[in-house]
Amino acid sequence: MTSSHDIIQLREGLKKSSKLLFTDLMDFRHNGPERVEQCVATLLKMLSNVIEHPEEEKYRKIRATNAAFMNKVEALPASIPLLSALGWHVTVDNHEKYWVFDAPAGSLRMRILEGGVGQLQDALRQVSEKAKRNVSEAAVKKAQLEERRKKALLLLEEDQKDRKEMFTYAAGSAPSLVSEPTTAAAPAEPLSQQELLQQLANERLARRGAPAPAPASRQTTLMISERDGAGAVVRINSLEQLE
Repeated sequence: MTSSHDIIQLREGLKKSSKLLFTDLMDFRHNGPERVEQCVATLLKMLSNVIEHPEEEKYRKIRATNAAFMNKVEALPASIPLLSALGWHVTVDNHEKYWVFDAPAGSLRMRILEGGVGQLQDALRQVSEKAKRNVSEAAVKKAQLEERRKKALLLLEEDQKDRKEMFTYAAGSAPSLVSEPTTAAAPAEPLSQQELLQQLANERLARRGAPAPAPASRQTTLMISERDGAGAVVRINSLEQLE
């Protein structure tokens, strides 16, 4: 039969282990969720082995220099007082350091150990969810950083292009923005109707790829009159002049 004193001690023991676990070990400001998850999972395995195999000594004794223990448990300082609160203690055997749980089945320390298993199970669920959220948030942040990096590179390329154009303009290679004044051409002599028709025909031939005929010469007929001594017209000569 469990005495009231044992119940009080059990409650106090579990209260202490709860504080060490949920407040100190799961302090994500100093311990990353992934590392805490590894630590809690390892501690849970250690305690569960003792409960499932209470008579087997190999599950009650852990070498302190064990690589998994050192990297996953001892690497987080808050795990050491938690392990002590759950009934484990350090001993030296043949000049080698061990963590040992030597309480018999049914003892107060064993009951605290059993209560600690439940606490570690709750903690593992919480820290696993936290670790998953961290992985998801890290992926989102990575994508955002990559997007910002691409935008920064694009802005840099545009800036370099603008600087190059400004340098080219300053060196005098840029095209002039002010058009040169043009000299007004003298008005062309008006064409006759025949010449206009010929010009249109030539343009049609040019569009078809045919050579245009040579332009015809303009003829001017001059009438020259000859008079006698009295001023009377005696003969009229015509002269065709080619231009």
